[in-house]
Amino acid sequence: MKRILFASSAIFLGILSSNGFASARADTCFHPYDKTLPYDLPLSGNQATVLLHAEVHFSYDCKSAGADAIATADANLFNLNINVMHSRAYAVTNMNSAVTKGSLGQASVMVLGMEVVNEALDLESLIDEDPSMPIDVSSMMYFNVGPVPVPVQYGVEGAAGVHIRGGIESVGLGLNVDPHVNTFAYVQAGVSNAVVKAYIRGNLVVLEDHLANLLHYGVYDAETTPELRFSLMSTNRYNALNGGVNLVAAAMGQTYQKVLFDWPGSTNEENLFDYSEPVAILQ
Repeated sequence: MKRILFASSAIFLGILSSNGFASARADTCFHPYDKTLPYDLPLSGNQATVLLHAEVHFSYDCKSAGADAIATADANLFNLNINVMHSRAYAVTNMNSAVTKGSLGQASVMVLGMEVVNEALDLESLIDEDPSMPIDVSSMMYFNVGPVPVPVQYGVEGAAGVHIRGGIESVGLGLNVDPHVNTFAYVQAGVSNAVVKAYIRGNLVVLEDHLANLLHYGVYDAETTPELRFSLMSTNRYNALNGGVNLVAAAMGQTYQKVLFDWPGSTNEENLFDYSEPVAILQ
């Protein structure tokens, strides 16, 4: 069995005073800003690969400031290619408008290439919703276990979705976007002229992943010299490609064995980004 828990993203778009963006203006612009912070985790085991990609993009064009968080997970098992999930959440604030009227947001999630949600976020109200979609994808291959051709059906099932919550808060705008995927692998084998068993070792973990991003942009010292600042704290915790399956076939008085896959496991918890940078002095 395998289970995937993927990509917890928290976006906090903060105005660090009571008037914040509502009073700060960007009438003079000398330094537009554009920065992308990427992260890639490629993992491989026999007969399987996993690729996790995430990136956070900050931008400021003297009229608006925005943050954009993207996360994707893809897996391959034998000849089965799985676009597990693609998620995106972004927010943008018009620097010359009141934050309650000048902030826009959008969230989208696709699972197995199919749309789960794609909606504008009403940042003026509190959001708390968790749309999800079941996953069930499979394939079949023949493997020779000794002289016995064994048809093997294997696949992935579970569910995926995104938990979205937040909105305008007393100090600005807060938004949590938590995409989640819970899946496991299964293997079924059998032929008519032999007794075939699949021995499964462990939980067949392809990827258990928790990617946590805390993004922030806000105006500091808004009453004196207002300064726009972007910041990001990001960590990732994962357990991947852990477990194994042996096929055993009995035919003509003999017993034969084949290792279908054998994954030693890759586990880690790492700090990805601890980033904070002033972007512009707002006049």
